[in-house]
Amino acid sequence: MFIKKRLTLFSVFIFLIFLSLTIMGYFNLESAVINSRYTRLPHLQINWILLAVFALYFTVYMMQNIDVERLMLPGYIVFFVLLLLLLLIGEKWGGSKRWFSTPFGGLQPSEFVKPYSILLFSYIYSNASDSSKMSWVNALLIMPLVGLIVLEPDFGTGMVFVFSFLIYYLMAEKSKKRLFLSIIFLIIVVVFIYLFGLKPYQKERITAFLDPSKNPDTYYHTQQSITMVASGGLLGKGYQRGLGNLYGYIPADHTDFVLAVFAEEEGFVGMIIFYILWFILFLMILMLIRIRKGLKKWISIGVFSIFFIQFTVNVGMVIGLLPVTGLPLPYFTYGGSSTLSNAIITGLLIFSSLKDESQTEVLLR
Repeated sequence: MFIKKRLTLFSVFIFLIFLSLTIMGYFNLESAVINSRYTRLPHLQINWILLAVFALYFTVYMMQNIDVERLMLPGYIVFFVLLLLLLLIGEKWGGSKRWFSTPFGGLQPSEFVKPYSILLFSYIYSNASDSSKMSWVNALLIMPLVGLIVLEPDFGTGMVFVFSFLIYYLMAEKSKKRLFLSIIFLIIVVVFIYLFGLKPYQKERITAFLDPSKNPDTYYHTQQSITMVASGGLLGKGYQRGLGNLYGYIPADHTDFVLAVFAEEEGFVGMIIFYILWFILFLMILMLIRIRKGLKKWISIGVFSIFFIQFTVNVGMVIGLLPVTGLPLPYFTYGGSSTLSNAIITGLLIFSSLKDESQTEVLLR
């Protein structure tokens, strides 16, 4: 209906994976809040999921029928102003200002910067005669937005954009010398940020990860998460029967550690299905990067970078392989802004998977 007979098998599989993970995430959310004060969240999430499906459809339609490139500059101004206003009048929760309070719930502007950054980077690189020279332009454009997000403070989300930029840079840079110097510079920046840029609680998370005995209180969330994952066994304890969420053993079980609830209840088999769905999605994105050219290729790169870093960090955090950072797990973590943002990003990916008008072959023959 909305793809003008340009569907590919990629498009169908991407949409089916989007639906599968979203439905799995919804029922997992119901279980995560079953014995808490957040029992109304699944009802709210239903509304966000319906809006997300529309957002996905609308994104594909917009990308096909409207010159979105003209919206890049106005979009930049809007997001810059929103992030600036957030520091002034945003709702303070948990020591940070990340949301605007609205009648429909919290609105988190940084989530919508994710699909915008994909479009911004992709349009600049795809229109450049020498893509390697455009990295400086993209760096100068994204730095103010990242700076405002880090000031909220939301260091984890800020690092998502930095990682995305680095993936774009690695794909665009043709000089091995400049690439080597950039890696050295990045290492210096990371050391500098750790020494002077992180807040005490952020450093405690890293030290607790490296040596839990030094910060047992900070490591508590991770320890409980690992216990829940391990207790799931082969087949899990059953839907809405996980002890971790029933007895409140782990905080943030509907946000940061929502996957621990799924692992305990669905066990190893459920996690394998979860991993297979993500593996297929990442594999299809990588194939699109290889076979697409121009704007669609760069969009696919951006989608991969945003999804990959969030998936990897969240899963690594839940199983104790990475420090706690608070990054949401796409399609699983509760949140209206993240649900809509992930749908828009998925819409961009589906757009990239559509056949060009001159293309006659069918992908995945």
